[in-house]
Amino acid sequence: MKAVVGAAIIRHGRVLAARRTAPAAAAGRWEFPGGKVEAGESAEQGLVREIREELGLDVELGPWLAGSVPVGQTHALTVALARIARDAVPQPVEHDQLRWVGPEELDELDWLEPDRPFLAELREVLLDGDPMAEGSEVVRVGRTVRRPTGPWTPAVHALLAQLRRHLVPGVPRVLGIDERGREVLELLPGRPVPVEEMDDVHLVALVQLLDTVNAAAGGFSHPDLGPIALFSHDELGPEQVLFEGTRVTGVTGWRHAAPTLPLRQLAHLAWAAAPMTLSDAEIVRRLELIAEAFSGPSARELLAAVGDRVRAAVAQLDEPLRSVSSQALLEFEARRPALDAALAENEERAS
Repeated sequence: MKAVVGAAIIRHGRVLAARRTAPAAAAGRWEFPGGKVEAGESAEQGLVREIREELGLDVELGPWLAGSVPVGQTHALTVALARIARDAVPQPVEHDQLRWVGPEELDELDWLEPDRPFLAELREVLLDGDPMAEGSEVVRVGRTVRRPTGPWTPAVHALLAQLRRHLVPGVPRVLGIDERGREVLELLPGRPVPVEEMDDVHLVALVQLLDTVNAAAGGFSHPDLGPIALFSHDELGPEQVLFEGTRVTGVTGWRHAAPTLPLRQLAHLAWAAAPMTLSDAEIVRRLELIAEAFSGPSARELLAAVGDRVRAAVAQLDEPLRSVSSQALLEFEARRPALDAALAENEERAS
């Protein structure tokens, strides 16, 4: 049997499907791009050449999917996983349409018969997605984010629905539960602003966002929670808020939604947005800005709350994270008297 090779080109948990224009019997149906291996070529060489000719792309090949499928009487199709090299854009040189397809969309296309046997294994590969961070269980699949569920997942989903009804910016839509039992949320645009690059506009936007979230979460209740004063995002900080320019476009980390209190939330935000990597003067300035924007505790009260929150968090950690975080806590405690004195001096000067 002569070799025909196809490429399952994967990007962010989706595969590239190509629609045929010829022959007439195949026109309008979908396939993995590829073609016949020429004399003197290996299967890998032939596939790389075919993709370059058909899509104008260079690809990096991965493992081959299991099996070989007859194509007519003389050829057999095998399919390899592949990724686009150098983040290029595919061009439909020999097809009339290209489409990125997620695992739940594979069966929506009218695939050519030889390609169909590869779909079941491919679906599992696509469901693996791309980890959002090294070692993370949170993965990107197409325009969605997926993560394992927990006991509070129904309550968190209900909270997100309430926040969206109140038009809180950056709250993701819940899209359901996938076949692996993971929650599916929409992927939000934007990026976090690194804490060292954060200016006052971004910092105030973070504090105002926390206030907006809590206002919209007011009165929220759910059968899984029992009586609570506030169920809200308990670890909102620079890493969980996405921006485009100065506009908030996304809020992530909703697995950290929990029964909480505003001062506890603000303490976490302050610890994350005014870290010990900054100078004393800059930490003091940021604490004062956060306290002023929130219109609640004073900057000195906020500093005390930061210490309480960090100590409580460290006590709950297992090794080796506890040792690492304990060092950060020791540094905070060593610097705290100078920070408190500077805040007190500023208070006295302002009065």
